[in-house]
Amino acid sequence: MQRYFSSPRGQRSNKICSSGLSGWRKLILLSIMGFALLAIPASRLDAQSPSSTFEQQINAHIQSGEFPLALELAKKLGPGESDAAMKRIAHAQFTSGARGPAFRSAGQINNDVDRSQVLYAFSNYGSPESGDSLLGGGGFGSPTNSPRGNRGGITEADFEPLIELIRSVISPDSWDDTNGDGTIQAYPSGVYVDSTGLLKKLRVDSPLALKKLRDNARIDSGNRKSNFPSKLRKVSITRLEREAQLRAAQGLAADEDMQNLAGIYEIEYLMVFPETGDIVVAGPAGPWIEDNEGRLVNEDTGKPVLKLDDLVVCLRNAWGNNGKFGCAITPRESNLAETKKVLSTSKLKGKAWRNQLRTTLGRQDVEVFGIDPQTHAGRVLVEADYRMKLVGMGLEKSVPEVPSYLARIQLQADGTLPPLDVVRWWFTLNYDDVVTDKDRETFTFTGTGVKVLSENEMIDDVGRRIHTGQSDGPTREFARDFTKHFEKIADAYPVYNQLKNVFDLALVSSIVRHQGLADRVDWNLTYFGEAKNDRLSYQPQLEHTATEVNSVMNHRVISQRKKSSTVKHTVVGISGGIRFDAHEVISADVLATDRDGVLDRKSKEARPDNSIGNWWWD
Repeated sequence: MQRYFSSPRGQRSNKICSSGLSGWRKLILLSIMGFALLAIPASRLDAQSPSSTFEQQINAHIQSGEFPLALELAKKLGPGESDAAMKRIAHAQFTSGARGPAFRSAGQINNDVDRSQVLYAFSNYGSPESGDSLLGGGGFGSPTNSPRGNRGGITEADFEPLIELIRSVISPDSWDDTNGDGTIQAYPSGVYVDSTGLLKKLRVDSPLALKKLRDNARIDSGNRKSNFPSKLRKVSITRLEREAQLRAAQGLAADEDMQNLAGIYEIEYLMVFPETGDIVVAGPAGPWIEDNEGRLVNEDTGKPVLKLDDLVVCLRNAWGNNGKFGCAITPRESNLAETKKVLSTSKLKGKAWRNQLRTTLGRQDVEVFGIDPQTHAGRVLVEADYRMKLVGMGLEKSVPEVPSYLARIQLQADGTLPPLDVVRWWFTLNYDDVVTDKDRETFTFTGTGVKVLSENEMIDDVGRRIHTGQSDGPTREFARDFTKHFEKIADAYPVYNQLKNVFDLALVSSIVRHQGLADRVDWNLTYFGEAKNDRLSYQPQLEHTATEVNSVMNHRVISQRKKSSTVKHTVVGISGGIRFDAHEVISADVLATDRDGVLDRKSKEARPDNSIGNWWWD
């Protein structure tokens, strides 16, 4: 009798009697095998699968209190099954009183939403809402869905009502919306940041170059002391969030290494590793000390170290306010109007006249938008802006390459002084381009990060500042030289390097959001994301910040020789923030290309190994 059976490809085999075994022996063998297979129900086969067996054994170990054995088996399951098992183990450990091991088990849950739910449950355990249950109902104390898309931020001031009022009151028929020539729009001042704009200048790198960089990222020197110098230290933001959240769940603040991002003082690379769930920033690092003004700076370079507070603030701003934030130090209109009047009517001279002018100018208002002004980042914006204006007016020492605005003032051709303007300078981004690979897994950016822009403003009779859209010689030259020699000025005043750190972190945060890096590693920012008033939402340190400052005003006397006499002219300078708008730097359509292979090599050096338990490595 001839029998046929199916091959693995679903094709018929040759007759069974054509092989080495005799026909009847092979027939009996196949009959026995067929009977055995038909006799085992499908449900029994599933029950004997490795994952099902592990689940049964895990549950048995949990019931017996053998938590280490349960953990070892849980690690052998797939990602989703492993997380579910870890949750059960952590629950059993916590309710049995083994709180420390419970937190360690929770820390091994890969999905940050699941991990956050368990930690919320630990925090709420024993409350009426939880009903002493960690795994059922509302006992988790936090939403199941991730908070992505709503991670805090302060809305920028809405100028539309003011603009509409101006259009309707001042020559209504002269504006562009009524076929006139006039235009009006809100104008940046101080410090302005829009990090998503930077995406417009992304360049795509060659695939070979960045591949080498990512492969080298796996290397771990084994160093676990952050006070050791490192040319390229790697910090996994996702692992850092997990470790900081675990500490917070136990009532502990982020430790010193976490608060200072393991001593990194400059970001050179941003990398994403979907296979390990890591988003990594990398740069030089080393021991830090406190400088004369209380800043933590690198011991060798004097550059301020990166701050965890700033990273969280920038991440929240990237999601909550689309990467826009800044500050402005603004003269009050009533004071400007009175100052203009004093200039034309005062009979005083010399020091008395200057004192009258200073008193009339009074104070200027400080506004911070997009981020909380009480955060470290908010305070850096204000200090950097104010100090830049002091340098510009010669009230604070500059470097030889950057003379003050007043030092640049010259008499006009007719021997008179230039008209009194409000001089406006503001910081914004200064990145040449952002470079990435074709898979958009490694990013780097070039440029000093910070530049100064300028404008001369006119003042009308009621003190309104009229934007000219232009800056003349001294105003423009100061902004140009400040930008050109930014690194020298930053060496003298570390606050400018702090400002660069904030800009770099804002740029990184915008790339993480707008290039979808968080989605690629299934990161929901459950601790660094949306600001909530509980200990399982990261709480940046808040300090009081100024809401007003004395007007920045200085004078210079210019002597002019006329025949047999000398005429003295007194020129007065008045400075009116910081603007961050990354829309001008990063977009998905134009990407920079690194063609020399640097990014590839660095990526190899930074790639994390699953065996690395730390959130940073060299």
